[in-house]
Amino acid sequence: MFVGFLTLLAIVNAALAWLLVKQWGSMNRLGRVAFGGFALLFYPLGWSSAVAVRTLNAMKDVAFCESCHVMEGYVQSLAVDDDLSIPAIHYQNNWTPQQTACYDCHTSYSMFGPLKAKINGLKHVWVNYVTGPPAEIKLYEPYVNGDCLHCHGPSKRFLNGDFHVDDLDAIRADELSCLDADCHSVGHVIPEN
Repeated sequence: MFVGFLTLLAIVNAALAWLLVKQWGSMNRLGRVAFGGFALLFYPLGWSSAVAVRTLNAMKDVAFCESCHVMEGYVQSLAVDDDLSIPAIHYQNNWTPQQTACYDCHTSYSMFGPLKAKINGLKHVWVNYVTGPPAEIKLYEPYVNGDCLHCHGPSKRFLNGDFHVDDLDAIRADELSCLDADCHSVGHVIPEN
């Protein structure tokens, strides 16, 4: 689709350039400037917009996260054979789409969650290439139960689970974290190289 859009832009821009050359003699100066300016700006603006949209969509892929050296271990942790590792269990059982697993689990399910995730992704790129990667990777803000409950909240297994029944109200109110030491405390298990 992306290549098709760029091809369409090139065809439209070529048609505009052809019309500009063909009609040049019959246009007044204002018409030449307006038409020429439109022809010269249409393709670059359209092309750069298409590239920006494509790049922002590519930021959702696990391959994008893995492209930064500092994140390689986190991506590798999705394949670790550990039944307690929440990311590995979700990834290996296809409980999250494997191509976009990082984005799906680290994007808040709120109105501006996806926008916030893209802005944070741009911060990651800036930090990686300009200021250098941090010594320790940390979340920008604590992981909220709402992100877990988005998928697990309505599930029968969660609602009827022996461990959750007594604490449902506290879990929903974020008074008891899903990631507490007594619950699901094992996040990414970084494999040793």
